[in-house]
Amino acid sequence: MDEDVSRYFEKISHGAVMRVRKECDMPLWYNSMAYHDVIAYINRTSTAIQGVQQLEPHGYPVSLTMRKLCHLIDSLIMQLSSVKPHAMNSYRTWSHQMLHKVFNMLETALPATKCEYVGELGQYLGSSFGNFTRADYGTGNELSFIFFLCSLFQAGILGAEDEPAAALMLFSRYLKCVRRLQSLFDLKPSAHQGAYSLDDFQFVAYMWGVAQLCYEPPFSPRELLDEATIREWRSQYLIVGCVAFLASTKTGTFAMHSNLLWSVASLSSWTQIYTGLQNMYLKEVICQFHLLRELCFGKLMAFVPVPPASQLMRAELGHLSLARQRYLREKEKLSNEQEQQKALHPHHHRRDHKREHRREREREWKREGSSVQPLSSIIEASHSGISSGSSITSLSDTSVHMNALAKRLGKHKQEQNQNQKQKGQQYSDMEY
Repeated sequence: MDEDVSRYFEKISHGAVMRVRKECDMPLWYNSMAYHDVIAYINRTSTAIQGVQQLEPHGYPVSLTMRKLCHLIDSLIMQLSSVKPHAMNSYRTWSHQMLHKVFNMLETALPATKCEYVGELGQYLGSSFGNFTRADYGTGNELSFIFFLCSLFQAGILGAEDEPAAALMLFSRYLKCVRRLQSLFDLKPSAHQGAYSLDDFQFVAYMWGVAQLCYEPPFSPRELLDEATIREWRSQYLIVGCVAFLASTKTGTFAMHSNLLWSVASLSSWTQIYTGLQNMYLKEVICQFHLLRELCFGKLMAFVPVPPASQLMRAELGHLSLARQRYLREKEKLSNEQEQQKALHPHHHRRDHKREHRREREREWKREGSSVQPLSSIIEASHSGISSGSSITSLSDTSVHMNALAKRLGKHKQEQNQNQKQKGQQYSDMEY
């Protein structure tokens, strides 16, 4: 009977469905493609973001699709600005609106050739913001968002070069959204924590935050809980952002409310911490039946057996990934080429800079809606004609040019006087 049900669920095309229905299904989960794919994705991302800060200028490539997906999460955050805090009805209303809109938003954000995956991706994304019936949130919801990220790569919507941006931009925005939900509606931790006490709500955020620090870290693990470290690095490293959120929502010391985190910070190596967190995640988080029975599986995160002799992928920590090294070399090469162009053509570079500056001022003038062009722009445009030497070749040409400039200045003065008279007439009419 169970085999018939499984075959039926494999054939249907209604999107992702729940597959772990009984505890005897747990071995199927450990041997599934979805389990191996999600662990491989987490560790692959950990390898890619070593030594990378969130707000590092041009620190990693950002594709157009990634920008659209980030805008999607930003839109969900903006919708929270108009809800009533500390009201469960408001949370349920926001959740219903989110579930109603998220599929259309995804269809807009994804390439037209990938819209067939909107249904499955929408289910993963819609399940990642908590349970609006119980009004709680936990690591099961976080895992659903990891399924969403992993599926974007499985479907070919994002490429390998997008892995740092997916963690440091898209996942970071997701954390901002769920933290806003937790603060606004006092969401309870769901029963998905297990025996660990690292955090009431998140876990992958800590793993990726530690992975960032596995190459040339600016501070040691023992400095993680210091106020100066939190103040300086909370916007650059995911784990520091998690610690800052804990410090703002908990009372007492970390040894009291986050004992395990306090113990982890006493270790000497970030690589050692990552290994411990990964083992904890495998043994304490995604092995829970109560978490998995609410998780959905589809074509992209398939609940089918892996090939024989398949092994879990491990993160390569302590050195930059090959993709990261290649990106830095290309970035350095492009920077050197730009410097060489500046050195070979300094006059053209300065002229382009002046022209762009003038165009920017003209755009500002148009946005302000002024009916009279600024005097400085008229003079600058005339002077540019003299300095360029392209149209003035003799004294007669210079005199003609200066006469034209005088006429433009006279016309400019007449327009200013006319505008002042019109304003004066308006003021007199208002007085009467």
